[in-house]
Amino acid sequence: MDKTIPYIRTEFSQDDKEILRKSGFSETQITEMCDKPAYPVIGSREGYFDKITETDIPKSATASYPSWFRGTGPNSSYNDDSTYWYRWVMGPKGMVQSGLISNKISVGTGLFKPNTKYPVHNHVPWELYFILEGKGIFVKNDRRYDIASEDFIITRPYDPHAIKNTSKTKRLKFLWIAWLEEEAKLDIMSMGGRPINPKECWKDQENASLFPMPIPPVLSGRDADRYLYDATTVSDKPIYPVIGSREGYLDKITETDIPKSAAENYPTWFRGTGPNNSYNDDSTYWYRWVVGPRESVQSGLVSNEIAVGTGVFKPKAKYPVHNHPYWELYFVLKGEGVFVKNDRRYDIMPGDFIIVRPYDPHGLKNTSKRKPLKILWICWQEGNVKLDITHTGGQPINPVKCWRDQESACLSPVPTPPPLTGKDADKYLVGLHLTQTNET
Repeated sequence: MDKTIPYIRTEFSQDDKEILRKSGFSETQITEMCDKPAYPVIGSREGYFDKITETDIPKSATASYPSWFRGTGPNSSYNDDSTYWYRWVMGPKGMVQSGLISNKISVGTGLFKPNTKYPVHNHVPWELYFILEGKGIFVKNDRRYDIASEDFIITRPYDPHAIKNTSKTKRLKFLWIAWLEEEAKLDIMSMGGRPINPKECWKDQENASLFPMPIPPVLSGRDADRYLYDATTVSDKPIYPVIGSREGYLDKITETDIPKSAAENYPTWFRGTGPNNSYNDDSTYWYRWVVGPRESVQSGLVSNEIAVGTGVFKPKAKYPVHNHPYWELYFVLKGEGVFVKNDRRYDIMPGDFIIVRPYDPHGLKNTSKRKPLKILWICWQEGNVKLDITHTGGQPINPVKCWRDQESACLSPVPTPPPLTGKDADKYLVGLHLTQTNET
C-alpha cells in the first residue's frame, strides 16, 4: 500500500479501557487494539453498488453444450427447453451482467430441473459447490456421492465430474465458486467446462454418462499435486488432461460436520464466553469456516486464495460496524435483516448478494425476533495480493462507542466519513498491505 497514507494508532484512555473491559474485550485484545494501527475508515464509494438480488440476474445456459442439454435459445440464453440454467453473479468484466466484477473469482447459482443429468466434464479452475435445495448424486471419476442441502463439494483442476438431479418432481439448486490457486496466470474463465468424450458421454439425456470412459487411474503423491497450481501447462492444448481421483484429498463435507466458531477478538456480549474461537450457548452468532488457510480451517478444504464459510445470527443479534482489508461477498440463505455500509442501509432477505470492498465500514442486524439470519460468505483479494484473512480479520470500528453492548451497538461508523469518488474511490481496491510506518 502507498506508505503516504497515514494509519492512526488507536488510543484509549483509562476510562475507555474500563468500558472495553465491561463490554467483554479481553486484556490481550485491548492491548492489541492500542498497539497496532487501525484500518483506514473510508467513506462509501460513489458509483459502486452494494447489493443485487439473485432474480435480477438473467438465466443463462452454456452455448458450447448440446441443445438437448442447454436448450435452443440463442448464444448463452436460457429458454423453456433448457434442462438447467445458471445465474452468473460475479466474474470478469464483459462476461457478467450483474456489475460485480472480479478477476480472481467467479460466483453464481445453478439449477437443474427434475431428472436432469450434467454429463462428465472438467475445467481449469478449482470449483466449490454448496447445495441449496434438492437431492442428487455427484460423481468424480468413479467416486459417487449422494448430495443434499448443506453439502459442500470441491473439484480440483481437471477433475472429471458430473451431477444428476435424482428427483422426478423437485429441482436441484446450488451455489458455485470458481477460482485459481497460486501462480496460475490464466483468465479464470478463458477456458470453461469441456465435455469429456462427448461422442460417448454427451449423446442425449437418456444416455448421458456421469463417469469418464475409460476411468483414469488413481493418482497419489506428486502425480496428485502436479496439476493443482500450474494451470498454464495446458493453455495451448485443444483438450484438457483427464486425470484420476487423488488419493488423500477430500471431495465432500456437510456443513454441520464443521464446528461452530465465534471470533475471539470480539467482546463476550457478542461472541459468548467460550474459550478461544469456540461457540457456546451465550454467543449471539456463530460461523463455520469451510475453505481457507491451512492454519484456520478444520474442514480439510485448504486454499491460499479464498475463504468461504457460513454464518448464523440469532434473533435480534447485531454485528456492529467493522472493516477489513479484503473483499467479501455475502449471500443471504435464510431470514431477514438490515445491512449497513457507512450510512447506506439495505433490507436483506434470501437470494440477496451484498458486496463489501476493502476497508468498507459495515454492520449487520437480524431484524426478526424469532428466526435466525443465515448467510454464506466469501473472502478474497484482487490483484497479486494473497489473502491473509487469518491475520488481518475484521477490526471493530470505534469499539468504545459502537461495541459496548447489544442494545447500543452501532451498525454505522461514528462519525460517518464522507463519500469517495473517482480515484479516491478506487485507490484502496487492489494491492493492499498494512503500512510499516505508523503515525500517532
